[in-house]
Order: sequence, then C-alpha cells, then structure tokens
Amino acid sequence: MQLTIYERSMASCLLWFIRRFYTNNELSELLGVPPSLLSRYTNARNAPPEDLVWRILDVFLKSNRIRKYVSTLVEKKILAGLAEDKGFICGLTLSAIHVLERKRGITGLDLVITFNEPIVEVGYTVARRLHARLIIGYYPPFTPPGADYCVVLEASNTLHMPLCFQEFPRPRLRRHEALVILPFLIQIPREALVSAISSLISVKLVVAPLCRHGTDNASEAKFTCLYTL
Repeated sequence: MQLTIYERSMASCLLWFIRRFYTNNELSELLGVPPSLLSRYTNARNAPPEDLVWRILDVFLKSNRIRKYVSTLVEKKILAGLAEDKGFICGLTLSAIHVLERKRGITGLDLVITFNEPIVEVGYTVARRLHARLIIGYYPPFTPPGADYCVVLEASNTLHMPLCFQEFPRPRLRRHEALVILPFLIQIPREALVSAISSLISVKLVVAPLCRHGTDNASEAKFTCLYTL
C-alpha cells in the first residue's frame, strides 16, 4: 500500500529531529539528496517521495548518534521529554507503518489498542492505515469519567492497577483481532499488560515503542519493536 501525503509528511517532521545530530552536508550525503532539495523537504515545502521516506527512517533507526541520545534519556529516566518530542514520535509512527508493510501476511486486524499518552499518535495513524477501530486505554491518574470498561491489571503481588477503556467492544459481540501498541511511559511488566488485554480480546500483534538490544529479558522477543536501543 502506498504512503499517503500525510504519512510522507511525517518524514519531514522526522528530518527536523534527525538534523539535530548531523550537518546539512552529512545528511545530504547519507540520504543521497542535494542540500537545496533536502531543505525543501525539511521545511515541509514538499513531501518526500516514498523511497526517500524509507531512507530517512533507516537513518533514524540505525544512527549511533541518535541511539546514544535516546539511550541517555532512557537511562536518566527522562522518558516524558522524549515522548513529547514530536520528531521522535514521527519516527516511531513511520517505523510502525514499516512494520505493517513487513507483516502484510497478518490479516484480519480490525482493532488497534493504544494508550492515552503521546504514543496515541502512532495508534491513530496505524488505525487509519488498517481501516481499523481505535481503542484507547487509560490508567491512573488519567482515567476519564467516560471510561466504560475496566479490568484490574495484576502486575505483581503488590501492584493492582485498573486499566480502563472507552467504547470497548465486549467479546461476546463478535470476535475481534487486535494490534496492541504498548505504552511508552508507564513502567509495568509488558507481559502482564498483554495478558490483561488478551483476557478481553484476541491479540494478534504486539508492538513496543522501545526495546533494548541483547536484553536478558527473553519476553522482549515476543514484541515487535519500533525502536531498538
């Protein structure tokens, strides 16, 4: 499926983020684009063509300079600043689209479940691309009065967290197949979260915003990662 103008424009947003780490000439050489044309893409005067979108994403995902910056913020537990960085979220969104392109064999996804934090932007774009319904999950202290379906997430013997959804389709209505985009900010075991959602609905694909390369946690292998440190 071809990228829409909106999705291609995200590459301009991502370029603004990447240019913090490279000079204009360095970036021009990496992407194979003349500096003058690169400037037009960066300033969103033109939407980058699809082949360039993927080259921009490739720089984002493989750059050691960017990885060092992201790793530093993660180690210092400054995730909120990273999550609120529009350019970084654009990168995660394009990465999610790329994941869908790689996994074309997965069919029947009619729900996208994500959470009420900056990563919700990724959920909106993915749901639109799949023509799927978007379900937003909430956890304290952000649970709205209108949340109509809650379960208790038992992440440990001492952690019992309510997880609430708005307009969540009851499993008895019909069988749904869901793509789950894990939260970016909440610090709870991923397996516990996926287990809680799986008790409500069939989960077909789980996407994690950040993963660590070579992690000792074997469960990470169960998730498709948008950005790997």
